[in-house]
Amino acid sequence: SSNQQDLSTQKEIDFLGAIGCSRVYGYLHIRGSQWWSIDNLDGLRNITSVGTDLTIERNHRLTNLDGLAKLTSVGRSLYIHANDALTNLDGLRNITSVGGNLSIWSNAALNNLDGLAKITSLSGWVGLRIQDNNALTNL
Repeated sequence: SSNQQDLSTQKEIDFLGAIGCSRVYGYLHIRGSQWWSIDNLDGLRNITSVGTDLTIERNHRLTNLDGLAKLTSVGRSLYIHANDALTNLDGLRNITSVGGNLSIWSNAALNNLDGLAKITSLSGWVGLRIQDNNALTNL
């Protein structure tokens, strides 16, 4: 377990998995940069819940979120933004609740939202925002 995490490198992702982290009580921010690359989220494979916000943004080589397959809840908001190579959200297929907003925008290769099918409630003031995902073929 961990209080909160700002992850910006593959090494940080892998380390969290190596220590067996299964829950993040605060926020989990997975943010790439022009200098560092995150290729996969496999190191997060044991995480079942995030207490507040889950942010996945600016990860230009990340093609899927499969490492988050055990995640079932996000306490506050889920933001997925500017992940240029991300094609699907199937790794989020076990999330049933998001306590705040769900925002998915500017993911150029994202072609479906099927991985969000089990989410039954959103409670944020914005609720649901899906914008500028130009490869989306359906909702």
